[in-house]
Order: sequence, then structure tokens, then C-alpha cells
Amino acid sequence: MERGAYSKIGLISYQTKKINELIENRRIALAKKLALELLSDYSYDTQLLKALSRIYMIERDYENAIRILESIDETCIYKRLVSIYLKLNDEEKLYELYQKYFCDDSILDEQSEYNESSRRFKIYLEKRFNPSFDIDIYKLSYFEKQIYDYDETRAINHIEKHHCSKYSKAFNDDVKSIFNEDIDIIELFNKVKKSISNNSEKGNLGKGAGETYYFAYRNCGLRNDNGDLINSDTIKVCTLIGTNQIVSMYPNKEVNVLELCSLESQNVQSKIKVKTGMERFNSRYKSIK
Repeated sequence: MERGAYSKIGLISYQTKKINELIENRRIALAKKLALELLSDYSYDTQLLKALSRIYMIERDYENAIRILESIDETCIYKRLVSIYLKLNDEEKLYELYQKYFCDDSILDEQSEYNESSRRFKIYLEKRFNPSFDIDIYKLSYFEKQIYDYDETRAINHIEKHHCSKYSKAFNDDVKSIFNEDIDIIELFNKVKKSISNNSEKGNLGKGAGETYYFAYRNCGLRNDNGDLINSDTIKVCTLIGTNQIVSMYPNKEVNVLELCSLESQNVQSKIKVKTGMERFNSRYKSIK
């Protein structure tokens, strides 16, 4: 390979990494500008095309995202297409992808290489198109269990890991953020669900098999930023694609204000509070003489 070819590969690899870093830091407009400038010179580069398709997905420009993804001759692209068609609830396209990529049971074979997003999409589509699909739920990860048989209590128990007081002094690998203790998780959970139903167009498909939403919530908790505990005013919420079924939520780093959803009747003076045992008793039985 000639030196010029090596230089081109190195340049594109470096610039693609930069674009993806901009995306991770929610600097979407700058990432898009850079990707389009590079594609004007390297119009068929797969790395750049995948980065641009990711940007279009974040912008919810699904028509352009699909156009780019279908032009890329790589098997891994099907997962991004599945997430888009799940969001659009396009039954015909989903069934085509199911038949082409997911009828092979090896995706769920314990002996095969574990590919988390492939397994998640396999479960999504089997549940949708295969009435006889059955699997041992105890062998599934938490997210897979929620796809297979969504359970709201299971979700709340999972979210409360980010709320318990025992995590307030130290973070571990599983819990990288905590809610303030004065927040009632169940009440917050229900308010977020309602808001997602009213703002479903703001869902962000990203790279994974879930859909994310961001909510402004003043002083909602702390997040771990390379070992430093930083106050958070944003909640990140992950749902099953195309639904308001919450899988996880936790305090997160700030995002562009245009990406934020709002909670009804939530403001600085009126936070969602945890009721004491006596308050709950009085609330339940105050009408009893």
C-alpha cells in the first residue's frame, strides 16, 4: 500500500474518532459539519458514513439515516435499521430484517459469542413475530428480561440502586450516580412516564437497543465524573424503543437545552418529596373517622 493511502486511512480514522467524541459530548452541529466536509472529499468512506448516520438518528432525521445505512455493505448495520424501524413501528421492514438476520437461533445460544445488542433485538423481534417464542427468563440480563416481559416493579427496584442512602458516600461500578434522597422515585417514575407519552418525538435512539430521553430537574442528584462528585440538573431516562416503558433513569451530565423534556408541574420550589411513614399513614387514612 502506498504511503498516500496510509495517510488517507490515518486521517479518516483520526477525524472519525473526533466526530464520535463530539457526538458523545452532544456537540451534534459541529460533528455534522465536520462529517459533511470530509464526505465531500471521501464520499464512500464507510467510517464517515456510519458517523453521519448516527448523527441523523440523533437528529431524528430517519429518512436520511436509512438512506445512508442501506448504502453501507456491512452486516452490523442491520441493528441500527432495526432500532429505526422499531421507533417508526414499520411492521413490514421489521419482518424483513427479522427473517434475514434473526431466524438463526445461535444469536441466543449460550455457546456463541455474547453480543448484547444482537440478543436484545433478537428478543424484541421474536416476541413480535414468533408466537411460540419461549426462553428461560433467569438466563437473561436485566434489560433482556424487560424486553421479554416488562415489569414495572423490576424497573423501579433497578432505579432505586441510584437512590439508596448507602450509595451516597461511595460509587461503584454498577452505580455511577445517585438521586437526592428527598426525591420520591415512584412519583418521579410516573411523572416521567406521562411526559414521555406526551413527548415521544424527543426519543433518542443513539447506538444501543434502547431509547433515551433527557429531563431538566434542578439539583436532582450527583454524578461521578472521573472520581469527582458533581451536582446534576439533568435526568437521563432509558426506555424500550417506541414506548414509555422505563428501564432505567439516573442523574446525568448536562445536554443541549433543545434535547430536554420537562416534567409537568415540576419546578424548583415544588420538588418531588419522599413522604415519611406518618405522612403516608395520614394521607391514606385522613378520611377515616
